[in-house]
Amino acid sequence: VPRPPRALFAAIVLLPLVMAAWMVFRFWGDGATRLAVNLIELIGPALGGAVVLVRAFRPSGRLPHPRLRAAAVLLACGSLSFALGQAVWTWYEEVLRREAPFPSAADILFLLEYPFFLAGVLLLPARRLSPLVRSRVVLDGLMAMAALFGLSWHFLMGPILLDGSATPLAKALGLTYPLGDLVLLFSLLSIRRQASDPRVWLPAGAVAAGFLGFVVADTAFSYLAAQEAYHTGTPTDLGWLLGCLLICLGAVLWLEHPLASAVEEPDDAMPVVFSFVPYLLVLAVGAVVWREHQSGGTSPAVAAGTARILGGLVLLVLLRQVFAILETRRILAEVRRLNGELSSQIVLAEQQAERLELQKRELTEANARLEGLATTDGMTGLPNYRAFQDRLREEAARARRSGAALGVLLLDVDHFKHFNDSFGHPAGDAVLRAMADVLRECVRLSDFPARYGGEEFAVILPGAEPEETAGVAERIRKAVMEAQVPHGPVTVSIGASNLAFGFGAPEELIKSADAALYLAKRTGRNRVVSAGAAHGSSAPRGSAALEDAEGAPGLLLRTLVERAEAGLGEMEGLLQDASGRLLSGMLVVMEVREGALPGHCQRLIQLSLAIADELMRGGDMLLTPGDYREVVYGALLHDVGLLEVPPAVLRKKTDRDAYEEGLLRRHTEYGPALIEHIPLFTAAAPVIRHHHERWDGQGYPDGLAGADILLAARIFAAADAVEAALAARWAEGGEPDLAQVRAEIGARAGAELDPQVAAALLRLPDAVLNPTGSRAAPRELPSLEALDLSLAGLH
Repeated sequence: VPRPPRALFAAIVLLPLVMAAWMVFRFWGDGATRLAVNLIELIGPALGGAVVLVRAFRPSGRLPHPRLRAAAVLLACGSLSFALGQAVWTWYEEVLRREAPFPSAADILFLLEYPFFLAGVLLLPARRLSPLVRSRVVLDGLMAMAALFGLSWHFLMGPILLDGSATPLAKALGLTYPLGDLVLLFSLLSIRRQASDPRVWLPAGAVAAGFLGFVVADTAFSYLAAQEAYHTGTPTDLGWLLGCLLICLGAVLWLEHPLASAVEEPDDAMPVVFSFVPYLLVLAVGAVVWREHQSGGTSPAVAAGTARILGGLVLLVLLRQVFAILETRRILAEVRRLNGELSSQIVLAEQQAERLELQKRELTEANARLEGLATTDGMTGLPNYRAFQDRLREEAARARRSGAALGVLLLDVDHFKHFNDSFGHPAGDAVLRAMADVLRECVRLSDFPARYGGEEFAVILPGAEPEETAGVAERIRKAVMEAQVPHGPVTVSIGASNLAFGFGAPEELIKSADAALYLAKRTGRNRVVSAGAAHGSSAPRGSAALEDAEGAPGLLLRTLVERAEAGLGEMEGLLQDASGRLLSGMLVVMEVREGALPGHCQRLIQLSLAIADELMRGGDMLLTPGDYREVVYGALLHDVGLLEVPPAVLRKKTDRDAYEEGLLRRHTEYGPALIEHIPLFTAAAPVIRHHHERWDGQGYPDGLAGADILLAARIFAAADAVEAALAARWAEGGEPDLAQVRAEIGARAGAELDPQVAAALLRLPDAVLNPTGSRAAPRELPSLEALDLSLAGLH
């Protein structure tokens, strides 16, 4: 809602209050009261008109729309015209000390306000109306104006016109005031067209209230003048003052709502309540005529004129009803037209819906066919490799959530290439189709047989324990041998894997089954090999003990080969190339330079892997082969950056200065730079850089916090915390108190350590936390000359 100017707002509030107070209390007598009323009645309209003109032609800021500006200027001119008339009136009363004659220049100026007000209202933006509605509105206005004219004739204009003592000029001016009031009333009817727009309710209401104040004041003045009882200082003057101020307020507020143009679309909706106003006024005229007929209290000429006006009103009412009937017919025709269009649209929509439904069914069928083609092997009719992988991921996730068993079989037709070369591809295709038939007959409805590729097939066995998985595999193997295929029997080799062997990820299940299949083919074919046998043990994959090779990291790496098959297979040849020899030398040098206890890296790897396995078993986190790779390499090379730190700084366990402490901390930045050009070691870089970050963000070098820290770094940090606690006890010459170590780890959870990782660590048995069961034997540190020779061997 726009704010009115402060000067105008103050005038609206203060001037009427001052005038009313003066009228009531008559300060300093009647003369002073008359002077105060005249001056206030002069200042208020003049101030209001001046404010409107300034706002309409503001030197800076946004100018309003030209039409609105013209309307506001005309309304301001009406107020200024009243102020000039009041100035003449005040001149007669206060300077000449006599009553203003009638008629006088003041009357001319007072009467000029009416055309100004009417012109200003007509320029205000209005809604567009259809021709019939516009005709109805015009007839409503004519009925209202005629009724008001009849009432004014009966009570004001008729007596004035028939007054024989008045001059013709006086009679003309006397009739002009009531006619001016009719103009204001017509303006009120015009304003109601704008009032339906919520944006202009306030300005339209202010202008309408101002016009109404003028009409009431003029009517009261005419009545008092007829009774020769009017004098300056009556409430009539208050009505004129408020009328001018409210009209100026509405003009200013309207300038703050510059509508660019009238509403583009015709709007036939008119408030219902306004439709009754003309009829009520006609009834009022009819009541006056009936009362005059019963009592006969006025002049016959006046009564006759009022009756004629009533007759004209009746004709207008009849004409108004004709237009109402025409408008009703137009609306009915429009409704019928719209109903016909709506019916046509409904029919079209129904037809379109039927077409869309048909297209939807065709599209669904086509998608089903495409899905079948995309997920079904054309040769055997079994699901293909893609469908197998999708189903395996679903079943593995379901098994992890529910703790259910899950088995996977990989089958390979023995000597299939030789069979194809000997008997031709059609015979080979017949073997593949026979394999598919055997699989369908030997598995349950809940199982999922698929063609894995070439002569390989696969089966997913939801809920199958290891023994059941092996039993299904053996049943399939025997059924294949008994199958009737051209050119003699065929055999298959089968590799079986199961969640019970510790393989949780789909990739691990496939790789372990593939390793078992490879062993089955390598050991004579036509047999079933389970993943536990393929790896030499049925123990869980992540719990294999690591050998403690004192001072020999190469032996450690050999023990990791079996573990690394789930995604770290590139480590198998690590020790046979230059990178392997470099890694072995680096680990020896690092332990020597740090003064670490023997087996430091081995213990860290063992404990880090145990924590990772516990996170997987507990369902806390799902680790990928990449995560395991980062854990292993990160634990091996976590302190490789210490090679850049001077040995003297490393050997100082206490009393390091700020510079030496900074050097030591920068080993997390040196390390990644040392290995960045060795592709095999790059997986260790994140752990090397971030293993000193803290869960609460207080670590270094990057100040990472929470899950922003790499998972492998969080796992290694927990293992390193245990190793540090054990090393501290060994350095003191005593045996470690594992209960105290566990308490320390629990206290550091949530601050330094990841709470979930720490919880998994605390669930591990004591034998995993301290696999040696006693103090590790210290290594005799070599001389600096021997250290130089070790470094030289790395080049």
